[in-house]
Amino acid sequence: SDLKQAVYAEKALRHSFSAAKGRYYPNIFAGVNYGTRYNYVQGQSNRSFDNQFYSDNTRLQYGATLTIPIWNAWQYKSQAALARVNYKNATIRRENAEVLVKSDVQRAYETFNGAKKKHKAAQSGVRAAELAYKTEKERYDLGASNIVQLATVNAAYVRAQGDFARSTFNLMFQRVLMAYAEGTLKFEDIP
Repeated sequence: SDLKQAVYAEKALRHSFSAAKGRYYPNIFAGVNYGTRYNYVQGQSNRSFDNQFYSDNTRLQYGATLTIPIWNAWQYKSQAALARVNYKNATIRRENAEVLVKSDVQRAYETFNGAKKKHKAAQSGVRAAELAYKTEKERYDLGASNIVQLATVNAAYVRAQGDFARSTFNLMFQRVLMAYAEGTLKFEDIP
């Protein structure tokens, strides 16, 4: 939405600049005015509304004006220069918004890829910790290991399961952030 706003602001200021340049050219104005002066005085005999409105007190005005800008203390030139500066600033803001949107999308994509790799690593860590736990449990059951080693391996297994759950949530969250950065996020996509 920030990018669309910058694009529309740039378009508006471009038209404003064109309008400001139009003040350099002669201007013709023509107009017509038709009116009436109805009056009513309380307590006196007055003409009827129809007579006053349609025939007695009517007034018709018409005219034309030609304005040729010869010298106006550089007012039009300064207004055009200001409009040009505003337009160029809007162009810069639009370009900046494009760069920001592109960098946001790239950052979201890289973060999402990192989250996928962490999730895959956490999944492998859970499998390795589970295998280590089963092996250590068998060794403990056979009497070849002690309770301290079994507790250490069990703690590593629990930590690996926690890391996997955390990476699963992070992957899901990064997927939503990437859709938001791309502008494709829908309400149904939010878990």
